[in-house]
Amino acid sequence: MKSIYFCAFFALFSCTSPTNNAEDESTEEVVTDNITEVESTAEIIPQGFPLELIGLESDFTQLKLPFSLVTGSMDSIERTELTFEQFNFLTQNFRLQQEDDDYSVDLCKKMYSLKEKNEYDDYSDDLHIGQLGDAVANAYGIVDLDSALMVFWTISYSSYQACPYYTGEELFVSVIQNDSVQVTMQIADEYKGGDPPFSWSLYSELLITKELEVKRKDVETEFDEDILVESDTAHINYHLNWSGN
Repeated sequence: MKSIYFCAFFALFSCTSPTNNAEDESTEEVVTDNITEVESTAEIIPQGFPLELIGLESDFTQLKLPFSLVTGSMDSIERTELTFEQFNFLTQNFRLQQEDDDYSVDLCKKMYSLKEKNEYDDYSDDLHIGQLGDAVANAYGIVDLDSALMVFWTISYSSYQACPYYTGEELFVSVIQNDSVQVTMQIADEYKGGDPPFSWSLYSELLITKELEVKRKDVETEFDEDILVESDTAHINYHLNWSGN
């Protein structure tokens, strides 16, 4: 769907002088007072909107770095659902930061497969307590890094509407460079569930800096009716990198 292109500058050889002056494909040398300075002449061509997502340009909100959110705020935005092909494009080169980062990806793939085979209606008619009701992937936003695009998208899922129940939404980023997905990662999470009198929830606070530092805090709580039983906080910090940066 989810490019640094290097323009080759061919060496020019002079036939009128016994000395050949050649320019390197990506650098040129400037000699001044016996000191050689190297100047880069590599041209960076911006990464365009990927062909796999054509038609969705207006469905991805234009974002800028630094970018921050608290996952509960994602619910207030109406978004466009991705096709199975677009979903498969954006899930390429998936990188795990935590063991279950691809949990909702597997759920979503299962639902897309059922719908592709026209088997979803039969599946939903036979749902039982605790089973997955549906999972969908949606467009979210884009950050233009000139040489690459950060494509943000979400997966929302929910169970059969009976106790125990669960619902969640996760935020992902796919970095597109050279017209291909270099890396995809889950970067924020939200989860709610319950089986009265118990209920539990998780939310993320996310910040991505201009230097592509990802700073994330996950807060997980469990309640027995209105009494807090347990609360855990986890900090996950890393630099978002891929082979082209």
